[in-house]
Amino acid sequence: MTKAEEAQLVERILALADQVAQTEERSDHLKTRVPLGVATPTLNYREDTQALKAEYNQAVAVAVAAGYLSEDDLRQVGLPVQMPT
Repeated sequence: MTKAEEAQLVERILALADQVAQTEERSDHLKTRVPLGVATPTLNYREDTQALKAEYNQAVAVAVAAGYLSEDDLRQVGLPVQMPT
């Protein structure tokens, strides 16, 4: 993997972490905005969050296995080593 590809992987990890946080926030706010008993079948925040977390975990595993990032590197910038799915 080239330095450019390594940088892209790290950027993707940061973007995924941000997307997870934003999706979870939208999901939390949805509960207060949607009246009780109203189904929201087109809003799949739970599934979206799970898919983003799985992709994050996979990207982190690749980066750590290749030696581009360490678990300490992630912790230093406030990112989890693995997101619970």
